[in-house]
Amino acid sequence: MFFVVQPNHMAKVILYIAASMDGYIARKDDSLDWLPPIPEDGSDFGYKAFLAGISTTLMGNKTYQVVKGFGDPIYPDLTNYVFSRNANAPEDNITWINDHPADFVRHLKTNAQQDIWLIGGGEIIKTLYEAKLIDELILTQIPVLLGDGIPLWHTSTREAKLELLELKDFGGGVVQGRYRLN
Repeated sequence: MFFVVQPNHMAKVILYIAASMDGYIARKDDSLDWLPPIPEDGSDFGYKAFLAGISTTLMGNKTYQVVKGFGDPIYPDLTNYVFSRNANAPEDNITWINDHPADFVRHLKTNAQQDIWLIGGGEIIKTLYEAKLIDELILTQIPVLLGDGIPLWHTSTREAKLELLELKDFGGGVVQGRYRLN
C-alpha cells in the first residue's frame, strides 16, 4: 500500500492594491477620492473573484481607519488582523496585533485556510516586503498623477524581480498586472 503525502498548503500573501501612475496609494491625508467609481457595467476590476480565494486580511491601523470610514462592516466573512502599536478596544471581527508584523505573518502563512490579502498601508507593506513575505502583487494602475501622497513602495534596500503572471486592460486607462515576487 502506498500513501501520497501532500505538502501542507502554504498560504500566499497577496498585495492587492491600486496606485496612481506616479506610485501613490493615497493622498497625504489618506484620501482615496482619486480612485475611479465602479463602472456602470458592474465590473469591479476583478475584486469579487480575488476575494473568493481569500480567508484573511492584514492591514495597518491607519488603513483600518480609512476602511472603517467607508461605513460597511469590515470584511465580515474574513478573518481580519490589524497591526497597531497601541492598545485598542475590542471590535467585532477585528483582531488587534501588537507583534512584529513579519513574525506574525510567518506563522499565519502556515495556518491560514486560503490566501492572505495584504491591504496596506505603506509601513506594513515595506516591513513584509523587506522580510520577503509578499508572494504576489496585484497592482491596479489608475491613470492619474497625484504628485504627492503615500507611496506604495517606501525606500528600500531590497531589490526583487517581478514575474508577470497576468495583465488586464479594464479600459479608460486602468490596467491591472498580477506579478510573482522573486
